Amino acid sequence: MLGYIDSIDFKELEAMKYYAPPASWSEEKRRTNAIDKIFSGDWYGARKMDGFFAKFVKDEDGNMMLFSRSRGVDGQFANKFEWVPQLHPLFEGLPNGTCLLGELYLPSKPGSRNVQTIMGCLKDKAIARQEKGEKINFYIFDVLANNGKSWLRTRAADRFDALNEYARAYGEATYWQWARYFTGEELWNKLQIILNTGGEGMVITYKDAIYEPGKRPSKTTLKIKMELRQTIDCVVLGANEPTYMYTGKDIDSWEYWFDHALNKPLERGNHSSEALHGAPIDPVTKAYWNGWAGSIKIGLWKDGRLVQIGSVSGVTEEILQNWRDYVGRVCEVTAMEITPDKALRHPKFLGWRDDKTSEECGWEQLEQ
Repeated sequence: MLGYIDSIDFKELEAMKYYAPPASWSEEKRRTNAIDKIFSGDWYGARKMDGFFAKFVKDEDGNMMLFSRSRGVDGQFANKFEWVPQLHPLFEGLPNGTCLLGELYLPSKPGSRNVQTIMGCLKDKAIARQEKGEKINFYIFDVLANNGKSWLRTRAADRFDALNEYARAYGEATYWQWARYFTGEELWNKLQIILNTGGEGMVITYKDAIYEPGKRPSKTTLKIKMELRQTIDCVVLGANEPTYMYTGKDIDSWEYWFDHALNKPLERGNHSSEALHGAPIDPVTKAYWNGWAGSIKIGLWKDGRLVQIGSVSGVTEEILQNWRDYVGRVCEVTAMEITPDKALRHPKFLGWRDDKTSEECGWEQLEQ
């Protein structure tokens, strides 16, 4: 029958909702609740894509359907399978009796509204809009039926393992991607990377959770957004030497070069691809050519002394040029992760904290 897998009508299956703490919770309570779950090792998390929920069903007879979260005014889930022909190679290759959950999204235009401007159109117009602009992508984060068997009673950890098998079997392509799940410290570090690079957040799920259609289980799911973004207040310690060689893509129009014969930078624009004065010339970074710092050293107080924990390069040219004026000043940074030896991996400058003194920038921030 249409939509049926393992005697269950998957086309009528309501989407499960993911729990978010109530607004009455303090930021500290939300943070503690999430951290306790993450570091317990019993919860799995994957990136939350900012798009439009979709349920793909390929029933036992091979009929293929793609549904949104909500029913239409007629009380039915609209089948939008034909709206996304770029996804058909994946769907057609899947075995009968498959149900996948995912998010439809536009890579350069996050948000469900942008997806709706396409998926809410009539089929021909939706396809035409994608041909003229950007095509809808599908980010797959769960599997509810596999090869004719319902997995509604299968625990989350096993479903996520199966998702990895799907990823290996069907691969990633231009228009579809598979969620990757993490746990424990790896989950925490991945969350920081997502938040610090502008991602929406993650959804974490208890390892033994089953899928509960139409419910919002507070004990087995949790949406995590910006409340767990980790920032650290650091002290500017000094500066690093700039990188010498420029290795970017704009070599043909690059203006900053160094003449080895004269042992000095060439004047801007006064260079050629051939050696001058019998010695080669090198393309050099703008910071090197100008004699600026390459990056700023940052640190924290530990046992009565300032200890460097990283270097920040993404600051303004004015700071790189006049770095001595900023030594001792407090800045706020974030990072992709805190390494086991308590250093910041890829720290990013967020701004100055003139409301804080150097002495307030303690090592305990890393321990927390």
